[in-house]
Amino acid sequence: SRRRTSASSFASGGTGDRFDGSDAAPPPPFYDDLVIRATAIAALLAVPASGAAGAAWLPPSAVAPAARGGGAPAVAGNDAGRAVAAWATRSGVMATLRTPGGPWYSPVRVPGSGRGAGDVAVAMTAAGLAAVTWIEGGRVRASIRPDRRRFLPAVTLSPRGQVASSPRVTFGRGCSPAVTWTRATAGGGSAVRAACGLGGGRFRPAVTLSASGEVASTPAIAGSRAGTIVLWRQDEGGRYRVRSATRGPAGAFSPPDTVSPSGTAVVVDPSVALAPDGVAVAAWTLTQGSQVVAQAASRPVTGGWTRPDDLSRPADQVRGARVAVDRSGAALAAWTRSGVVQVSERPAGGGWE
Repeated sequence: SRRRTSASSFASGGTGDRFDGSDAAPPPPFYDDLVIRATAIAALLAVPASGAAGAAWLPPSAVAPAARGGGAPAVAGNDAGRAVAAWATRSGVMATLRTPGGPWYSPVRVPGSGRGAGDVAVAMTAAGLAAVTWIEGGRVRASIRPDRRRFLPAVTLSPRGQVASSPRVTFGRGCSPAVTWTRATAGGGSAVRAACGLGGGRFRPAVTLSASGEVASTPAIAGSRAGTIVLWRQDEGGRYRVRSATRGPAGAFSPPDTVSPSGTAVVVDPSVALAPDGVAVAAWTLTQGSQVVAQAASRPVTGGWTRPDDLSRPADQVRGARVAVDRSGAALAAWTRSGVVQVSERPAGGGWE
């Protein structure tokens, strides 16, 4: 049966120590006017495997001084206990770092970011390499932070005159980092685009992943040693389905692949995860009239996507389906149903429980 837990909000972090892009020891902390709070960051803190079962959430702690016009933070971390958080302010994109077992450093403005920034996303590798992407002036911008160095000056990934939205970022072998987004097309349509990093803060030219003539939106992205996968919603004039494109450690992204069959039910906010061996798991919500259901599908190392499974019972308030997968291929999906968080587990090679 599906496991459930009450929905609630979590926040955690550390002190606002000075962060200049390096991992040098910070000076004494300050606490005045700290109001920007990174949501659920405690989930990213390193916990030894022997103590993970008994680990508790840390209390909330603000990580940045007061600033008007601040946006919601984006957060990423790794198994070593490093974490990065970034958010938009009136003066640009701010970012801060947490070192293993240490406090949060004082945030700095990402070089090259400016007024009008928003829709921030971040990612981090096991080695501590970080990437942040955002929308500024209708264009996609990105900055990389090499391990133990400062953020590099921002680069622009989308051309002027093509309004972009919904940037997402990950690290996948051969595409590090990978950034995806939606851009407006002629006639009121939209396409999903992606660009791969080349190192040194440089990127390859962006490519279009969705097929010509599709109305594609709400991309999700995941990466691992197996490569990179992008998922999106396709609107076919009132009929919807989930599509994907995959890139291995070398080569180009694949042509679009169908994840869910076409239908009149509206696909909302897809999510995707990619295991190191190439197993992919996707989740989304499907709305038909007043009823909504959470669904998931998986793709083995070889072969196509499985037929979608219903994870929840239909209800009028099912939202925010998210999915994760571990090294063995075991998966976990979570969503809210009428204000209650529900989860479903899928053992490696098995079905959803």
